[in-house]
Amino acid sequence: MHHRPFSVAAKDQELLLTFTTLHLSQNLAVEVPRVGQVVVRHVATRKALILTPLHWGILKNFEGGRTVSAVLRQLIHSRGCLPLGEFYELVVKAHGAGMLCESADRAEAAPPSLPWTWSANGLVVRRATAALVFIALVGLILNRVGQPAHWVWWLPGWLLSCLAISAGFALAGGLLHAAGREIYAAGWIWRTALPRFEVELDDDLAEPELATNLALARIAPFFLLVAIAAWWVHDLTLPLICGLLWELAPRARGPFARLLRAVHYVPRPSATYGFEFDGNRRKWSRLRSWFEAGEIRLGCMWLGYGVIWGLIACMAVCLAFGLDARELVAGLVDKDVPGRSALLLFMVLGLAAVGIVGFVSITWARRTLGRVRRWLERRRAERRAPAPTEPSSQEIYEFLGRTHPFQLIPDTERMLTAAAFEAQIYAAGEPAVMAGDPSPRLRILYVGRVAVESSMLHLSHHELLPGTIFGENALLRDEPQPRTVRCATACVIITLGRAVYEHRVKRFVPNHLIEDAAHKIAFLRQIPITRSWPQAILASFARRAVVQTFARNAVVLDQGRENTLFFLVLEGELKIVKDGRTVGRIRRGDIFGEISLLQNSLTHAAVVGHHAGSYLCISKPDFLAFLTQDTALALQIEAIASRRLGTSVFASTRNKGKRVRR
Repeated sequence: MHHRPFSVAAKDQELLLTFTTLHLSQNLAVEVPRVGQVVVRHVATRKALILTPLHWGILKNFEGGRTVSAVLRQLIHSRGCLPLGEFYELVVKAHGAGMLCESADRAEAAPPSLPWTWSANGLVVRRATAALVFIALVGLILNRVGQPAHWVWWLPGWLLSCLAISAGFALAGGLLHAAGREIYAAGWIWRTALPRFEVELDDDLAEPELATNLALARIAPFFLLVAIAAWWVHDLTLPLICGLLWELAPRARGPFARLLRAVHYVPRPSATYGFEFDGNRRKWSRLRSWFEAGEIRLGCMWLGYGVIWGLIACMAVCLAFGLDARELVAGLVDKDVPGRSALLLFMVLGLAAVGIVGFVSITWARRTLGRVRRWLERRRAERRAPAPTEPSSQEIYEFLGRTHPFQLIPDTERMLTAAAFEAQIYAAGEPAVMAGDPSPRLRILYVGRVAVESSMLHLSHHELLPGTIFGENALLRDEPQPRTVRCATACVIITLGRAVYEHRVKRFVPNHLIEDAAHKIAFLRQIPITRSWPQAILASFARRAVVQTFARNAVVLDQGRENTLFFLVLEGELKIVKDGRTVGRIRRGDIFGEISLLQNSLTHAAVVGHHAGSYLCISKPDFLAFLTQDTALALQIEAIASRRLGTSVFASTRNKGKRVRR
């Protein structure tokens, strides 16, 4: 059987979802099979996505070429943004289907379809299938089904089953042709228990009536043969029933599953399941999306069908091997053994309980062992890591270009400054700066981790990571170092003396910016919210953030007013007041103001100082700019805002109004 001829190469998702310019393809065909549903198909690749009108409107924003970050900022401003996981999923799948491409494409002709020459009438197929099912069932009831007289009858039964499946697909192809659909792939499948001819139906995207007709067409030839065998050729009845059970097995692409979905199920938008965006591919995400989509009724019907199918299959097996199913059942409830049924039930329940406990235990053990393994691997990697070497001037120049606030130094001067830096290598456990050290040098951690052994920003014994400035007191204030900084691993620290600092750095980076950056980066590296942010995001945030103080009972945000700032608490404590009632507290390391910025709305509550302190704040444009530079950061801020609201901060196409777990 022919396969689809197109495959979009994999691309780094983070780059795709931040800085890559994407264009909406011109080779798209749009259908509206149901109210509130849009099917967009790429003409050249024949890949299709099921979208909502909102999804399709979002993709239209890429006409003319735009980055995902720019579109996301526009959607937030216009209050038309999806939940970020759903938005990123939509972009990733549209790119994978060729609907969003990295360069403007030209209209292309559709690939040639197969020359299908005959059609079938859907109404005739439905009525004929219903009549054949009735005739076959009556024949099976009136004529006892038994084993064939000779095992040879299984061979023609197997052959007729293969032909019935093939005829069903051929009939379904005729229905597609009659509906004006093109058929692009058809052929023989040999590596299976029932070799057959198959036609690519794409009935997932078909209208409900056409999908129903396609499912019935696939089983109509089987019921025709079963009816003939039940009335006239009894030796073929059981082999054909076995073949029919094979075809009707409760599998995802079986005709009964297609029929059930066509009658009782509206296909979900492609961005709400089958996740391809890395941020959505978490444990239980598939099961959670299944529940959120309200598929419980469909699942119960599917389970009931599976039970019925299993019982019928067991009866067929008993007939095939000459067993009496009634004697087997009677043996389980024999009066001579009154406890057998209870014992059997107890064994089933016991096995189920053992299975559940075992699954939970294995899951917990795997998670715990995974954490231990990652810790051991990190420690082993630290021990086996080659000894750090002194960086070259070029490497220091590139490092300074990524470190705040040294980006403010012009390129030429930065190169000269990099050449003036001295690199020093320290072993693990060796002190980099001792408390009381008066040496006026600027120190920047280049490689490794160092631990601060005295308080810094009211933190005790915390670690600093590469890019952090430390030990600046003697240089900027002529004061001895207040704390000892010891290397937690082998480190490389680059230092600059006072003379070179004042000649090369101070002209472009004033003292207060150095001190500000040292405190900001060290603070951001410690609090849980920002600890995992990439170095570039930390530098971007620290460069934009301004330190402000607040007093007790000072109103930082007023309820029902416009907000243009994003806040991160440095010190102190604030309280959240809604309609005159205190509903929460905001403490050191917490953020606030994000809800009104993400929803582009008025504030939902007031924020009032409870204990005097300070906070970092950045403007709304800067907040949206750095938010859209990193998908993990955007998802993190969205999750915090949604938890505080008790519902999704953005409107969702799959769970509108549903509350999220706190």
